[in-house]
Amino acid sequence: DNGGSNLADDWKVLFNSQIGSDTNLPFVTLLAIDPMNSSNIYVVSAPSLYGSTNRGASWGSPLNAQSLTGEPTTLDVIPREPGVVWLGTSAGRIYTVDTRTRQATDVTGANLPNRWISKIKASPNARDTVYIAFSGYDLNSLNTTNGGNGRTGHIFRSTDRGQTWSDLSG
Repeated sequence: DNGGSNLADDWKVLFNSQIGSDTNLPFVTLLAIDPMNSSNIYVVSAPSLYGSTNRGASWGSPLNAQSLTGEPTTLDVIPREPGVVWLGTSAGRIYTVDTRTRQATDVTGANLPNRWISKIKASPNARDTVYIAFSGYDLNSLNTTNGGNGRTGHIFRSTDRGQTWSDLSG
């Protein structure tokens, strides 16, 4: 916004219902600002992560070359490593995306439930530490005949960039 004005003409439009040539944004658009450089902002569409290095004045091509499993539901930027973004999806998948190499790495742990990830938060103090929160009910995760994978829990932490996950629930 431009100085707190409530006039529509004083607000900058970062993007409309599309970003890129044929990518629709979700109804609730996810946006993250790089805590080390506020000119860098990120937004996700159904298949892709997009970035702007000039506060949304322009947007480039997708920052992930690989497809994601599920719809993106949450994202966060690693504060101590510019250009690396954490993504969580509706399918319970967790990715790190290196925006410089356009490499998306699936770091979903074997002990995680396959439910919607409602929040992902990179630690502001430890570069490789991240916290994730799952929505849903543990009973649904235990019910393998209806799509659950038998794993439960709601809050998890990784201190090694997703190589292992600890259940902090309870």
